Amino acid sequence: MKRFQNSKHLYKYVSGIFLIFLFSCHPEEKNISNDPYVFSGISMKDESGQDLSIDTNDWKLMEFWDKRERALFGDRGILPCDTAQFYWAISAYPNPASAVLNLWVSKPDSAKYSYRLVDQNLRVILSKDSVSEKNISLNLTGLNASDSILRMYYIFIGDNCQLNGHGDIEIR
Repeated sequence: MKRFQNSKHLYKYVSGIFLIFLFSCHPEEKNISNDPYVFSGISMKDESGQDLSIDTNDWKLMEFWDKRERALFGDRGILPCDTAQFYWAISAYPNPASAVLNLWVSKPDSAKYSYRLVDQNLRVILSKDSVSEKNISLNLTGLNASDSILRMYYIFIGDNCQLNGHGDIEIR
């Protein structure tokens, strides 16, 4: 009987240590300060949208965002969409861009998306909500952001579901 009690105490101890480790390493809170974010690396695309190089951190779905990133759209707390039943994607070209940035989107017709183009302080430069078009062009002239990397955060909103991600864009 004494051995069982020791095992029970050991289990509680190990479980407690595991939970402390799990919560201390939570990926969502990667930048909880007001320090600027570091945007580096882009997925380069030509004028027709063809890949020239790929940054494996860009243009993904179901990312973990910290509190400041979630605040760009409001923390909705909606479940992720089922990506097995439909191809969800977003891409921006050309990248680097100067005057015009094109967005190509794959989503169900009923779904909408929103985007925020931000600088490294998460100051919103361009934004739009509830977009249904699958191909749009953004005018970048007059942004005063030349020779910098900006980040586009986006969310897809489907039937009671959401997907989110980001992509970095170099402005020349």
